[in-house]
Amino acid sequence: MGVYEQIVESFFRDPATRPQFVLATNTHGASLKGWFDVVHAARGQIHYAVVPDPLGRDQEMDKVLRPEYTTNSSSAAPMPSTQHPLSSLHRTVSLLDTLSPRLSTKLETVHQLHHRLILKLITNCCINPLTALKDCKNGDLLHDNDALKTIREICEEAGEVLRRKTAEDEEEMIMLAQSGSELPLANLLSLVRTPSAKELEAEVLRVARLTAENYSSMLQDVRKGKPTEIEYLNGHLTRLAQLYGVVTPANDALAERLRQKSTQTMQE
Repeated sequence: MGVYEQIVESFFRDPATRPQFVLATNTHGASLKGWFDVVHAARGQIHYAVVPDPLGRDQEMDKVLRPEYTTNSSSAAPMPSTQHPLSSLHRTVSLLDTLSPRLSTKLETVHQLHHRLILKLITNCCINPLTALKDCKNGDLLHDNDALKTIREICEEAGEVLRRKTAEDEEEMIMLAQSGSELPLANLLSLVRTPSAKELEAEVLRVARLTAENYSSMLQDVRKGKPTEIEYLNGHLTRLAQLYGVVTPANDALAERLRQKSTQTMQE
């Protein structure tokens, strides 16, 4: 999380030259055995969405993304010409649609996708560093009282961050709509519904049960002495919390413990 915002802030701050972005979340299981040897271990889904257009061409984008434009049937609407400013986006979405039978790809709204991403973020903020620190399978966390306590605390902190974010986003969107100003990045990725702490905790435990026999990617990175994704998981939650004036001691402490272990392993 946070990669899209980083890219836009660093390279595409001008809306006039900013390309369309397709964001996605992937639940397929895969592992890398070698440079050109990838194992598809478990079938999942790829949910994706197109970020709202910074130039306000959302109605035109919706037309390009309609099923009759992206389907491969003979009755499909004609593809926009290559000179059309949204032709590249159309080709991308059409290609993703053709992959659906094998990879279960599904186009949805950016708000629906962002809700999925938030649930996945908090799930990974709990399962990944805890399994990496305890050197255990995902399912082992379900029988560890210390891990369950940390999961609950992080979900409570995250729930407050998301509640505060949603409230401030709603206020800002009303003000911007009245003034006609461009929506900032944070509002383009606002939440339609705020998941509660209990909902977040239930999702973490559900995923831990579903992937009980799996070793998290963060644990595998630590074992191999490779850099981890901690800054884009727990680090992202910390930055969100700071932005909305929320303290997250449980999340911050867990992230720091993981950083120390990762550094130690990389030095050995």
